[in-house]
Order: sequence, then C-alpha cells, then structure tokens
Amino acid sequence: MTISYGGKTYTDSIAISDKTDPVYCVIESTGGDKFTNKQINTTLKCRVFNGNGEEDVAGTKYIYTWEKYVNGSKDTAWRETGRVKGKTVEIDRDDVNAKATFSCTITKTT
Repeated sequence: MTISYGGKTYTDSIAISDKTDPVYCVIESTGGDKFTNKQINTTLKCRVFNGNGEEDVAGTKYIYTWEKYVNGSKDTAWRETGRVKGKTVEIDRDDVNAKATFSCTITKTT
C-alpha cells in the first residue's frame, strides 16, 4: 500500500486475515477409532468448526461426502449401503473386512 501525505510517499504492507471463512472438521466415533475381530458398531459424525465454534450443528449448511478406503483404495460401492445420512454414517461389521479408513469432505450448499 502506498500513501502520499505532505509531499512525501509512504509505503507499507498490511496483512488481513479473515477469521470467518476458515473451517476445520473433526470426525467423532461413538465406539472409538480402532476395532478388531469384526467387533464393530459405531456412528461416525463429521463436525464442522470455525473460529467461533461449531458451524453446522443441524447439518444443513454443507454437503457431506463420505468415502471409504480399503488398504488405500477407494471403495466406490460402499456409499450405496444406505448408512450414509448427511453428517453421520453408521459403521458395522459388514462395512469392514480389511483395514479401512473413512473420510468426509464438505462442500457448501447452494
């Protein structure tokens, strides 16, 4: 930014940080995060936060896209199980027969 005052020119820089837009997500599990021997029964919930706290309590501000990865590869058929319900997904023994990771991507609704 450059400002002229009293015949002199002053140059300075300014950093503006918008604290309202950055968000982060936390995935919580009602049954922990490690399961063995097919003893799996949990609900995963994606909670979205900004600098002021939880942003989408009702689950209507964002579209929640859940994905399952098995041994590092995306399981494209998994989403069709009917267990995905917006910001939550139910996981049971039928969902995991090998090492699996679940992720959630959020996008703004229109």
